[in-house]
Amino acid sequence: MMSLFLFDLLVPAIVIIAGWAMWKHCPKRINALLGYRTTRSMKNMDTWKFAHDYCGRLWWKLGWSMLILSALIAIPFYRSDSATIGAVSSALLLVQCAALILSLFPAEAALKRTFNDDGTRKNRPMNRSIRVSAKALVIRNGCMLAIRVCDRDGTFFIMPGGGQRAGELLPNAAEREVSEETGISVRAKEAAFIIEGAQGEPHHRVDIVFLCDDLGETGRATHADQNQAGFEWLPIATLNTAPLYPSRLRRAIMNLHAGLPHPFYLGNESVGDPEIVD
Repeated sequence: MMSLFLFDLLVPAIVIIAGWAMWKHCPKRINALLGYRTTRSMKNMDTWKFAHDYCGRLWWKLGWSMLILSALIAIPFYRSDSATIGAVSSALLLVQCAALILSLFPAEAALKRTFNDDGTRKNRPMNRSIRVSAKALVIRNGCMLAIRVCDRDGTFFIMPGGGQRAGELLPNAAEREVSEETGISVRAKEAAFIIEGAQGEPHHRVDIVFLCDDLGETGRATHADQNQAGFEWLPIATLNTAPLYPSRLRRAIMNLHAGLPHPFYLGNESVGDPEIVD
C-alpha cells in the first residue's frame, strides 16, 4: 500500500517540476507542443512569457502545498486496510487533478486583466523605446549572408546588422555591423525592406534592410553579440524552409532575387510569432 501513497505524491512532484520549468525556462518560441498553450497566451511573445511566468509561479506554490497536504492526509491512514487506503488515495488524486485544472482560471484571468484581446498590454507606458536597426542583405553566388545564432532552443539565423549610433547614417550602420560581425566588407545601396517587431521585446524593433554590394573579406570579425556563433551563406532558392528570422523576410528575399514583385514594407513579426514558410 506504500506504493499508492507514493503515487499520490507523484502528481504534486510533477506540478512542482513543471512550474519551475515554466517559471525559469519559458520556451523561447511560441509552439503548439510545449508550454502553457491557450488562445490568450499564444497571441505574441509578451503574452507567452507572462503566462509562463504567472502559471509557473502558481504551479510551484500549488505543487508544494499539495505535496505537504497529501502527505499529512495520507500518514494517518498508513496502517489502514487496503480498501480504506485505496479510497483515500483515489480521493487525493481527484482533488489534486481538480486543483491543477482550476489553477488555469486565475492564470487566464491574469492574462485578461493585463492584455487586450489583440495581445497588446493594457495601459502600456508611452515611454517604451523604439530601436531602429540597419540590416544588410548581402548576396554571393545565389546565397545570402546570415548570422548563425545558437541557444538552448537550437540553431537559427538572423540577418547581419544592428543598432544605429547617434550621428551615423543607416547605410553606414549596416556596413559597420557587417564588418564587425563577419569580417566582410560591403557597400550599402538602396533600402529593400522594412519589418517591425512591435511586441515581445523590451523595445519596439524597426529593421531596415539594405541591399548591399559584396566587397569581399577584410579580416576576422571583431564583434559578435551574445549567442552569435559565426555566419553562413544560405541558399536563396530554399530560403523559405530555412530557420531565418523574421520569417517574413524569406519569401520576400527569394522574390527580390528572382526579379519578382515583392512588398517593401513587410509588416510586423514579433519574437515567437508563428513562422511563415510558404
